[in-house]
Amino acid sequence: MEFEKGQRYVNIDGEIVEIFCNKGVVIEVKKDGETVLLLTKDFESGSWKKVRMCSHCKSEFNLDILMDEYLKKQTTQDKIEMFFRRLYSKVYNGYWSVKYFFQRLFRGYDNVDIFAFDTRLATIIVKRLKEFRKIVSHVPHEMIEKCGYTSDMNRDEFEIVLAEWKKELDKMIHAFELTADDDWNFKCNCEGQADVLELKRQRGIKLFAKYYDNLWD
Repeated sequence: MEFEKGQRYVNIDGEIVEIFCNKGVVIEVKKDGETVLLLTKDFESGSWKKVRMCSHCKSEFNLDILMDEYLKKQTTQDKIEMFFRRLYSKVYNGYWSVKYFFQRLFRGYDNVDIFAFDTRLATIIVKRLKEFRKIVSHVPHEMIEKCGYTSDMNRDEFEIVLAEWKKELDKMIHAFELTADDDWNFKCNCEGQADVLELKRQRGIKLFAKYYDNLWD
């Protein structure tokens, strides 16, 4: 796994990788050089959560044993640092939560909408695309020609074209679901899987642009 520039990580016995950031601690478990398990600990709740497990990989690691081994490695200094890191996180997040609340109240959006414009916009688009797919009864003229029909097609032919149009909408929805997920490219460690997903994402976004003027009913 490639970590972002500036992140600090500690390798413990070549198996567990711990990354310190302002939201939590991530533990990466490797087996034969391949990531098989990723866990995260939230500073505020103190709870551990499995955030990724590749369906094509198998892990023999026991979660309880893993946590016991990790906690045994913690020194008193580590625990003190964790306490102040958690305290800082609460104060820091609390300040920005209040600030973002007033930004949304007075101008309708907060800075996060700008910092993560792609994911926020994708979240908005994908919700509306899903609703649009449910009620759509209009099909693009290009889709009619693609299916080999004309504008005076009968009802059965229209249903065939509509089904094809919904398939294109599904591709758009999938593309924006991936874009809305910051960690979509870490969903699977299998070789080539991220490239396949990226290709589908790009195709879906291009379809969205291509049929943008047809997104009405």
